Amino acid sequence: MFNPASALGGNFLADDRVPATLMPALRSIFDEMVRRAPRFLGPVSYPMAGAVHQRRAATYPAWMAQRLRAAFDAMAPAEQGAVRGWLAEVGGEGVLALELPPVARAGLAAAHIGNFPSL
Repeated sequence: MFNPASALGGNFLADDRVPATLMPALRSIFDEMVRRAPRFLGPVSYPMAGAVHQRRAATYPAWMAQRLRAAFDAMAPAEQGAVRGWLAEVGGEGVLALELPPVARAGLAAAHIGNFPSL
């Protein structure tokens, strides 16, 4: 990644598929993203250990998840179906159901929109 001139090369998989060897890592990432309790804003609910819990939301992860959701919402229905299918494969379908406080980028940080008067 840091020196692309020395890359070994290779081709992308057909149909823009994700290699099976990455699936365990992606499953772990989505498990953490959906289950880990964010901090610093108003309360958000999340499932863990068979129950629903609440904690304060973190601004940056909420902003990033909000951006992902906006990109998903802008997709055509067929593309959304493909993404939903892929998310189901890696255990990430819950990421589309997260209820997050609205945030916006403020310089190099993210801020709750309620505290960001220029919006």
